[in-house]
Amino acid sequence: MSPLRLYTAALMAACLSTSAAGDALSLSEATRLALRDQPQLEAQRAAIAAARERVVSAAQLPDPVLIGGLSDLTLSGADRYSLREESDTQFSLGIRQPFPGGNKRALRAQRAEREVERLEAELADQQRMLARETGMAWLAVWKTLRAQQLVAATRDESARQRASLEIGYRSGRVGQADLLAAQVALELEEDRLAGLQQTESHARNQLRRWLPLDAERPLDLRLPAFAAP
Repeated sequence: MSPLRLYTAALMAACLSTSAAGDALSLSEATRLALRDQPQLEAQRAAIAAARERVVSAAQLPDPVLIGGLSDLTLSGADRYSLREESDTQFSLGIRQPFPGGNKRALRAQRAEREVERLEAELADQQRMLARETGMAWLAVWKTLRAQQLVAATRDESARQRASLEIGYRSGRVGQADLLAAQVALELEEDRLAGLQQTESHARNQLRRWLPLDAERPLDLRLPAFAAP
């Protein structure tokens, strides 16, 4: 085996061995992080909070209106538009409180409550979609890592068989054809392993869409125990 292939195999084995470490990303943690750090969900939660405030204001009386005015203001002569001299000009200042008729306030409050329910339903749908997409992306990476483990075990067995056949060939007990066949089998397994590593890279790119800061973490290769339906 070439030094480059030995280095690649050792690097992959080291990465896989860290899957059991405490920093391994499990399916449940991946979903939790995606739901916690998604800006879209934060924006939806803010919209819900604002809608809840509108429910309170919709059930209350409208804000009172401050009104004011002038009457009998002089419009001609030397004192026109002047308030400095004595005149019959009067100031008026007051507050007007609108009282909506019927059950308008109750209807507005109900409409505001329906809006809150609609936004909450949208948030729940977004959370389910995000959890599903994150889970599928996590499983895609898990599948490639698990396949790499299996192929690596087969590759190691092929390497041992080739080494054994090479010893037999040198001693004259094994033919060259058998040794070449073992070499071809070993190279095929190494090619499969390289292809799986490329597939893993693509899968992690998809996972990075939902977990930009955690997509490169090693995965916990133990699948969660789901309850029976």
